[in-house]
Amino acid sequence: MRPVLVSPRQQGNPLLKLVRNVPWQFDESLLPSGPDFVVGAQACVLFLSLRYHLLHPKYIFARCAALQARYTVRVLLVLVDLEDNERSLLQLTGIALANQWTMLCAWSMVEAARYVESLRSFENNSAAIIKEKVEDSHFAQISAVLLEIRSLNRTDVVNLAMRFKTLKNIANASTDELVDTPGIGDRKARRIHDCFRSPLH
Repeated sequence: MRPVLVSPRQQGNPLLKLVRNVPWQFDESLLPSGPDFVVGAQACVLFLSLRYHLLHPKYIFARCAALQARYTVRVLLVLVDLEDNERSLLQLTGIALANQWTMLCAWSMVEAARYVESLRSFENNSAAIIKEKVEDSHFAQISAVLLEIRSLNRTDVVNLAMRFKTLKNIANASTDELVDTPGIGDRKARRIHDCFRSPLH
């Protein structure tokens, strides 16, 4: 597998220590105006924390504009590290939509690292894989249950179903096992774990 290419501007980013399931390497050619991560032949990632965005609100405009014509798949990976985050997330969603970027939100560095790994690992997978699973009745049942859990999205459901196979296995999984699933950080893992262990009222 080709490594994820990482801009030297990401040196010191704790996310890098958490990317363990795919190889990665620094690439000087990504300076000065390249993306933070190159996860495929035509796919790139910009990494942004909400804290940094609050301090430097114009930063992301220049970064998005510099990469607009260079990659067909452009992902803005946002680390949600502020409690009061609604206004900033709405603003970044507008920026992403206006510039034709896909925005992914991670609520921990572990979750952000899993997204980078997943984008690299699934580069050559056809969208038909997801479509086929969505149409499967077993998957539809899993999806119907898991999408009721706050903050889980369809990508999370696909990743959980691929890893655990059945709803019973997901329900019985520990938080550590859940966190090992791409896209599932500590907060989502706790919500899934607690969902299947909370008493019914």
